[in-house]
Amino acid sequence: MQLPAVWIPAACWILNICRAYASLPEPVLLVEENIMLDESAVITCTLNVTEALEVELKIPNLTSCVQDPGSPPKLTCEQEIPIELHGTELTCEAHFVTKSKPEKINIMKEPEFTDCPTTVTWVEGETTSFHCKAVGYPTPEVKCTRDNASYKEEQPIVPSRNLSGKYSCRAKNKVDATLQMVTVSVQYKPKILRFEAVPRSPVAEGQNVTLHCEAEGLPSPTYSWESPVPGLKFSPDNRTAWIQSVARRHVARYTCKAQNKHGVDTRVQEITLAGNSRAEKTQPTWGTIFFTLISSSLIYLVC
Repeated sequence: MQLPAVWIPAACWILNICRAYASLPEPVLLVEENIMLDESAVITCTLNVTEALEVELKIPNLTSCVQDPGSPPKLTCEQEIPIELHGTELTCEAHFVTKSKPEKINIMKEPEFTDCPTTVTWVEGETTSFHCKAVGYPTPEVKCTRDNASYKEEQPIVPSRNLSGKYSCRAKNKVDATLQMVTVSVQYKPKILRFEAVPRSPVAEGQNVTLHCEAEGLPSPTYSWESPVPGLKFSPDNRTAWIQSVARRHVARYTCKAQNKHGVDTRVQEITLAGNSRAEKTQPTWGTIFFTLISSSLIYLVC
């Protein structure tokens, strides 16, 4: 008699189950002898396996149990045994756990900025970048744009002062996009644009001279002066110095210094007297005096 074809797979399935259960290891239960009433007893269950199996050991009717998942796995129960359990047969159960290969659950989510300050300060010439963090799934791409310039998040930038302004930072993924406006301020060290003396040197003795120094920088620079002549007068912002009644003692080099936390710049103006320079040029030498005397004597003799 031939079996229907449908019974062959069923028979194989049943056979495999039987083999699986037949090959399962059997737990070993150890119970103390002569357990005293109201005293703590130790009962253990051990599973002798060498394979890296995930297994849970359990002794019904006992509650104060701790499992050691080492190799071999072991369950230890230490508690007072109530009189109601006298004569009860204890068993140890081994529950084997099998798991599939893990797979992540990914939930689509629109971008959201988590760290993107609305104002940032850069220093001219010092490498920096936009630090605008955004979360979402898929991971969003972040770009900050102004005019025709676009910068990715964490892209190195060597800023110049013309990069100051407002940027539109956009975080985008397949789900949606979100915007954040960021104002960038680029600071830079001072540079003196103009340092002049009015009137220009050389000046006539007794004149008043104005020294004016003008610099740019961010933060706005402070001004200081280096002069060998005491008693100069200065404007409240220290950009202008006045020399009253120029005299020989005022002939010197005057230095203007513009400074902020990023650096310093200096320029020099020299003040000289007009009369002194002409006197030095027209002062007669001994040769000129001797020639003049000889010429005068000859003219006298001829006449």
